[in-house]
Amino acid sequence: MIKSYPLKAVHALRKCGISLSTIANSCLVGALVAVATTSAARAGDSSIGFQAFGMRHVGTWVGTGVYSTDFPGVAKKGEKFTTTSTCSWTAGRSAILCQGVEGVERKENGVQLIYWDPAKKSLRMTLVDSGGNFDQGIGSIDGDNLLWKSVGNFADGRPVKFEWKTAFSDDGNTMIHSGFITVDGARSYFSYAVKRVVK
Repeated sequence: MIKSYPLKAVHALRKCGISLSTIANSCLVGALVAVATTSAARAGDSSIGFQAFGMRHVGTWVGTGVYSTDFPGVAKKGEKFTTTSTCSWTAGRSAILCQGVEGVERKENGVQLIYWDPAKKSLRMTLVDSGGNFDQGIGSIDGDNLLWKSVGNFADGRPVKFEWKTAFSDDGNTMIHSGFITVDGARSYFSYAVKRVVK
């Protein structure tokens, strides 16, 4: 609420020798504080939401799966993989950094950065792996699920597109990633789960 003085209070303040400019400045300062507080609350709402999201991701996660398509420099379609990733806060709790090792004989390692885009009011994600493959995308929160869409390139230059959902179960200690990867016009389904072993 913007600070203001009733007319009787203004007259009383004037009788005490306080100038109109001082009274006006006081009202202006009150207005600026109100605007700043409101803006901070609005920015904080997104920050609070991202903090809650981040707490679901922080920790060390392990799981297994099967590659649904060839990943250059990493693995062939149908090969099994194990994955271990550790996600932690970074940049003053403005982002989540996940570093992982996976693949056949654990030869792939990768880095994923997740952060909040205040303009789009969405999650942003960038991922790159040791094979030279990368993708970046945008995510939204849908109840207890996260919905993601990303695009990138394989190391051989081919464009790749991902669309997937991350669902949480087991009191938030299991993440199930399921969706589609599209490359060379072929769309293949993938699904795998990871469990949090360290918070």
